[in-house]
Amino acid sequence: MRAVQSGFVGALIFAALAIFLAGDSDAAWPGSGRAGGGAVVSWPNYTAASINFPSGTVGGSGCASLASCIADTRSTTATYINSSGGLSTAAVNTPRIDCSSGTCGLLNEGASTNLSFYSVFSSTNWFTYASGSGVAPTYTSGVGTAPDGTTTLTKVTFEAVSSSDNSQAYINLISETGTYTHSVWAAANAAGSSGYPIAICLESSCYSITLTTTLVRVHGTVTASSAVYDVFGYSSSIALGSYSTIAANLWGDQIEASAFPTSYIPTNGAPTTRAADSMSASGALASAMSAGQSYVDMIDEATGATSRALYAAGGFNWPLFKTITQICAYSPSVTSGYLAAHSTYGTSC
Repeated sequence: MRAVQSGFVGALIFAALAIFLAGDSDAAWPGSGRAGGGAVVSWPNYTAASINFPSGTVGGSGCASLASCIADTRSTTATYINSSGGLSTAAVNTPRIDCSSGTCGLLNEGASTNLSFYSVFSSTNWFTYASGSGVAPTYTSGVGTAPDGTTTLTKVTFEAVSSSDNSQAYINLISETGTYTHSVWAAANAAGSSGYPIAICLESSCYSITLTTTLVRVHGTVTASSAVYDVFGYSSSIALGSYSTIAANLWGDQIEASAFPTSYIPTNGAPTTRAADSMSASGALASAMSAGQSYVDMIDEATGATSRALYAAGGFNWPLFKTITQICAYSPSVTSGYLAAHSTYGTSC
């Protein structure tokens, strides 16, 4: 049992709740955590008491699952990257453990809308355009497994000869102006297309990506003055540096009125909104946090910056667009000196 020096004599015994959120469901909590005066416990399948608080002894109610200690009243489903790197969907009012940043944690997001009408590419819902010596793109659906496990990956083949050519796949949008972040999963369909760039544009405001043979989610932020089309391929609006026939695997088109991408929002015929998470502690975690101060470690979804915030007893107002990686709840007897010494992100409870 660790001790904290007081201004009087002896040592005040404290207990800390450390929840390391690294799974992707109730059945997959983190590989290890700390509880009971520094005793290491094993997750998942840890159903004994993990909160030795506030008495300072091991016992009482524990967090046997994510849902037992976290409440989320999000009114829509929402996606997340699970611990295997795949895309999963959480039900309404269900918290998410997301691993998209490389560090798994509790995802707490604000609302966002995918403005793309069809997030999955197909010849039925996406259109083609060519000019000059460019050739109209072709769509081949079902060429592989998409991030969500379905066989809905689409190959789109573009062909251009010079910088004045256009070979474009596009979709109509509701007219949008302002700053938007576009995101999509993209890869070269074959090694021969790897290393080549393609343009992605909202009307004539573009960014470019270079394809590799690995399917990854890429994104770019653009400012559009009259965005009425979402465009992929060779575009005379952007100098791509090389011109050829390129086959790209594409999936998960998303356009958000945001300066950064958020979790994927599937669409099928109309813009779709993911509701905001409305999250708080519940059960044993709520009891622990109500009794004393707590630290919450977070990763900023927009910048990737890490931080640790101190909350007063009963404080659950966790900020949006953050991935929460650790929660440490302390006995009221813990002194401010101890808290100050543990104010840095990532330090153990």
